[in-house]
Amino acid sequence: MNIVYKGEKLILKEDFCGEPVLWIRKPSQIKMEYMKFVGGKPDEYCITLSDIGEYKLLIGDDRHAFGFIIKENEQYIVYIALDVNFIINANDIVEAEKLFWDEVSKNETYKSIISQWKV
Repeated sequence: MNIVYKGEKLILKEDFCGEPVLWIRKPSQIKMEYMKFVGGKPDEYCITLSDIGEYKLLIGDDRHAFGFIIKENEQYIVYIALDVNFIINANDIVEAEKLFWDEVSKNETYKSIISQWKV
């Protein structure tokens, strides 16, 4: 799944240990904050979500992640699809996830994005 994080297109996937990470797509991304080398090949760099902050994967009906909510700079930010991210005002990650699903239920655009990217 492609996600735009800090203006860069990265791949949301699991690392070799099953942890959710944002994997690089091009060598210039290795200088991003939290990026670390994780393998033997020159392109094996990623950002582990837990290094950024508290997070919650957004899991679809097919049991695959299609995005995530992460606490950054005292804000909860939702990242789904390519350019779709927004701030949720919440007291904790549980409330942020609930507010996200409430917003999806009212917003046809978000519903469409989620159905398209649940792969």
